[in-house]
Amino acid sequence: MPETEANEWPVVDERMLAAEVAWSVDVVDLVFMPIGLDGHAWAYRVETSDGRRYFLKVRRGDFTPAAVLLPGFLRAQGLREVVAPLGPSPRWRGRTSVRGLSTTALPVPRRRRPVGRAARSDALNAFWERYGTALHRLAETVDDLASRVTPGQRVICHADIHRGNLIVDGDDPLHVVDWDAPILAPCERDLVFVHSADFGDHPINTRRAELFREGYGALEPDPVLLSYYRDERHLDDVAAFLGSILGPESRANDLHWLTRIAEAVADAGYAP
Repeated sequence: MPETEANEWPVVDERMLAAEVAWSVDVVDLVFMPIGLDGHAWAYRVETSDGRRYFLKVRRGDFTPAAVLLPGFLRAQGLREVVAPLGPSPRWRGRTSVRGLSTTALPVPRRRRPVGRAARSDALNAFWERYGTALHRLAETVDDLASRVTPGQRVICHADIHRGNLIVDGDDPLHVVDWDAPILAPCERDLVFVHSADFGDHPINTRRAELFREGYGALEPDPVLLSYYRDERHLDDVAAFLGSILGPESRANDLHWLTRIAEAVADAGYAP
């Protein structure tokens, strides 16, 4: 699915937000950026008195310390492509050591399922009539794949490394942003965004596969793991949008993106 779409204006006290950021930079302006699909996160451009610009992400709800500690640690190890926070805020000072990283539990991926209330919802009745069977089959397939995967070596995974979270600026190196939910998992957890046609407008072909191996090194991903992580991501996105539509804070574009995902699932052969 596409990675960016205009996000709705957050209910945020921007004066208080600017004051929170002021511990690190001298803020003169805070500009909302209507990008992203996450209804619980918003982006701002921060302009400072010395003429510099910074990116600020505001998130509501659960927050894992690894989202701050891990990118900071990786960048300190020389991985300049990792976009990390400027530095520890007062609430994080004293916790940015390697020991702090190693004692921080990474989040466990949530196993979501399509919401059972969808078929009884006036907003989703027609949608569920059309796609409910395909989505139930998707859930069954995820369970089947989970029972057949062979646990491999776990590595640090970004877990959402689609092209919307990669920044290329001219001849500068690639930058990886949005480390919201890093996990320890087989490398296929991230490679699914390279080897699946479902996440971006440029699916892999023979030439792109050769270029990827040239940069990444010789590796043949486990096809079962790739299928599992692809389908699990679709199922997780479906459940997230269903939950939003059925909840008190539904956004206008949620049903649009939910339908786009359901169409992709149905086209993949899950429809009756």
